[in-house]
Amino acid sequence: MKALQVCVTQASPKPTSKIEAPNMKTAHVRPLGGRKLRVPERPQQILPETGMKVTLTDYWLARIADGDAEMFDPESDAKPSPAPRRAPRPAPTPPKED
Repeated sequence: MKALQVCVTQASPKPTSKIEAPNMKTAHVRPLGGRKLRVPERPQQILPETGMKVTLTDYWLARIADGDAEMFDPESDAKPSPAPRRAPRPAPTPPKED
């Protein structure tokens, strides 16, 4: 009878969630212009206007690139950026009298 050879390799421990991954970068992010952004790790939660620390996933990088959110340093910047301002409408011209 032939002996069976079994090769066992020990896998590296995997994190239980993306939040715990040691190689993932984190940053403080807040919404811009009163937008309501969901937190993908917790779908029932909306990103607070004061911001929160998140893992920089593709979702958050896309929100930042689209101008829906911004990264900030909570120690040096306590105020959220104001909503983008629109150009004022021109005053209506009065009708001409003939």
